[in-house]
Amino acid sequence: MPRTHPKPESGGLLFWCSPEVTASRAVDRVLTAFLPRIQAAARERDEAPGLLSELLRHPPERRELLVRNSQRFRNLPLSGLLLQQGGRSSVDDPWEGERLAMLALALVESLDPSWYGEQVLADARGRCWMIAGNARGIAANLRGAGQAFRQAAADLGRGTGDLLEQAQLRTLKAGLRRRVRRSRRLSLSAPRRRAARPPRPPAARTPRR
Repeated sequence: MPRTHPKPESGGLLFWCSPEVTASRAVDRVLTAFLPRIQAAARERDEAPGLLSELLRHPPERRELLVRNSQRFRNLPLSGLLLQQGGRSSVDDPWEGERLAMLALALVESLDPSWYGEQVLADARGRCWMIAGNARGIAANLRGAGQAFRQAAADLGRGTGDLLEQAQLRTLKAGLRRRVRRSRRLSLSAPRRRAARPPRPPAARTPRR
């Protein structure tokens, strides 16, 4: 009689998957877990321009109340658009530029770190302080600009380590140093200009009649 071999029970079978299949499944699980965040980020990006237009129609004091208290305006890309607007405004109206940067900062501070991530929000705060510092420098508030840049450096130090953000901060700080040196030269040359100015001749008296 031919020899028969017992069939292995299904519970004792060992299934083997190739590393490629295992890696593909792991990637699929990660993408599935992050899909809601990816969709939310795309939705926020699409909504941000309309929210910016709506927000800027309000007076300044109303804007901060909205970004702090209204869920609709808790939108990270909106803070980026506010900073772009603030940077452009700073050229002609540095006070408005700083006001928009501080509005963006108030918005970022209202966002949920558990959703966006602590490091991402730290980078965003650093960008707000950079734009505020630049606006202060343009307005000749050199001390205030230095304070803003120090805060920006502290926030970026807690962020993602983005090299572009660090490079931008260095560029803005270099611009501030140039303004400080120019201010010092002007303050030192002012007494010399006054000393070199010839004295005014005495006013002629009108003869009495």
